[in-house]
Amino acid sequence: MHRHAEGRARPRSGSADTLGFICSDDVYAGEKDHLIGSFNRCDCGDEYVDHHTLFCVHNERAGLNHVSFEVPDVDAVFKDHEYTD
Repeated sequence: MHRHAEGRARPRSGSADTLGFICSDDVYAGEKDHLIGSFNRCDCGDEYVDHHTLFCVHNERAGLNHVSFEVPDVDAVFKDHEYTD
């Protein structure tokens, strides 16, 4: 966890800071003082990054929901999906 400006815990892993992720969006349950999740993306400086790569959430149990990979085109998706099965 790391603390944001209001002093409340932000749902982020220490690895997010270590690996250089920056926050893209926050997720709230009701009011903005009830932060429950944080979408994070790679900090590539001036290079445009169009999708979050890490979502951290407050939860009762630890786990992994999904993993995404950036690929050059749709052909790579169909060709390479067998490597992840």
